[in-house]
Amino acid sequence: MNCRKFFESIAGDAQYCKKLQQSPEDIQVAWEKESASEHSLLPAQDVEILARQVMDPTHYDNVTGNIAPTLFDDASSKGASCHRMGYITREKIREIAEARVSLVNQNPPSTGPRKAIGFTTLYVSEVRSVFSKTLPVRRAAGVYDTAKADDISHADICQLVSGKENGKSVRAQLFMLAMARLEVF
Repeated sequence: MNCRKFFESIAGDAQYCKKLQQSPEDIQVAWEKESASEHSLLPAQDVEILARQVMDPTHYDNVTGNIAPTLFDDASSKGASCHRMGYITREKIREIAEARVSLVNQNPPSTGPRKAIGFTTLYVSEVRSVFSKTLPVRRAAGVYDTAKADDISHADICQLVSGKENGKSVRAQLFMLAMARLEVF
């Protein structure tokens, strides 16, 4: 199976990163160099900047005014959705974030209504430099070009290793990379 076939086979699966974790590391890394979507212009390159939307209260701490450590929790399951900055404007990110909040707030979750705060950034190369805590030579995070028909900038950050200790370490490393880069709308 190639990258695109894998991503087509898991469309709508809220646990697809867990399925990706079952693939060998060489496959996970090779698929980063392939387009995962028919809407892709080209796979994510190391020099690209990714923008991850920050929502309150899910990803933001109102007390400290900082992003919350939960910002990359989705990387372990459904993928941490991001935008590739070379294919989208800051204004469009805000528009997408506000539309997403409006939709969610029609039926607010138990944690309360959402608010779009802004976004934080990471380089693709930084994500790809995250390694496993228990296997220090094992790549632990990947970036996949998951462009959508209505958002060609879309990409997902996925945790590539399984296990509670490894997962916490991966998400903590991603958080540390992004925490000082919040751009408020």
